Amino acid sequence: MTNEDPEPPRLVRPYVTGPAPDPLEPAGPVPGAHRPPPQPAAPRRRTAGRPGPAGGPGADERPPAGPGRRRAVVIALTAAVTVIAALVAVAVLTGRDRTDRTGAVPSALPAPQDTGDLSGATPDPSVPGPATPGSSGAAATSGATRTPSRTGPAKRSASTAGTPEAAANPGGTDLALGRPATASSVEGEAYAPRFAVDGDLGTRWSSAFSDPQWISVDLGRLWLVTRVVLRWEVAYGVECDLAVSADGTTWRTVWRTGEGAGGVQDVRIAATPARFVRMTGTRRVTQYGYSLFAFEVR
Repeated sequence: MTNEDPEPPRLVRPYVTGPAPDPLEPAGPVPGAHRPPPQPAAPRRRTAGRPGPAGGPGADERPPAGPGRRRAVVIALTAAVTVIAALVAVAVLTGRDRTDRTGAVPSALPAPQDTGDLSGATPDPSVPGPATPGSSGAAATSGATRTPSRTGPAKRSASTAGTPEAAANPGGTDLALGRPATASSVEGEAYAPRFAVDGDLGTRWSSAFSDPQWISVDLGRLWLVTRVVLRWEVAYGVECDLAVSADGTTWRTVWRTGEGAGGVQDVRIAATPARFVRMTGTRRVTQYGYSLFAFEVR
C-alpha cells in the first residue's frame, strides 16, 4: 500500500444553454449594495400605420401632424373642388349648345323673289300669318315667311302709265316734214336746220367745218319708225350713224356706217318707237362741213 494522497473530487457543472457567465462578475446581488430605484416606463401612444424604421417610432408611436401637413390637405381639397366645378360648367354649356341646335327649325318656305303688286293675290290658308298684339293663340314660328299664292306672274300693260303708245305710219309719209329741228352748228343763217325738213330740195342745212356734227328732228309724239332718208349735198358724211330717243335725253343707236357714198342714202330699220331721230357725222368727205338737202323720217 502506497503512501499517496487521494485525487480530490472534480466538480461537475450542469449543462446550461446560453452564454457562459462571466467569471469576473458576481453571480447575484451583493448583499448590502445600493440599487437605483426603478424608473416608470413612458406611456405609449397608439397610432395607425405601418411600423417605422429601426431605431425610430414603431407601429404604436407617430409624431403629431404639423402645420405643413394641414396646408397640403387644404390645397388638395381646393384643387379637387375646382376641377369638379369646371366639369359641371362644361356639362351645362354642352347641354345649352345641344338645345340651341336642336331647337331652331329653319323655315322650309323660300324667300319671295317678286316684290310687285300683291293686291289681287289670294293668301295661302296653310301658312300661318304673323301674330298681332292681343290675339289669342301662339305666335307664328320664327323664320316662317307668309307667301301669298299666285296663279301666275302679274300682267302689266305694254306701255307704262302716262306714256302713249307708238303710232304706226302705214302710209309711209314723211314724219319730219315741217317739224322742229336742231343742230350742233350751222355754216350761216341761210343753212339753218329747218331747211333740211321744209320739203324744198333747193334749200339745205350745212354745219361748221369740223367733226363731229349732228342734226335732230322732233316728231311730236312716239311713232314706229321704219325708214330714214338722207339726201346729201356734195359735202356728205363717210362715217355717220342714226339714233332714236323717246325723251330727247336717252339715245339708242339703230344704224351706223363707215362707207358713206353720199347722194340719196335710204336706210331701212326694224319698227322702232321714237319721237326724236338724230343723224351724227364723225368723218367728212371734203374739207367743208356736213350738208343735207333733206332729212326724212318715215
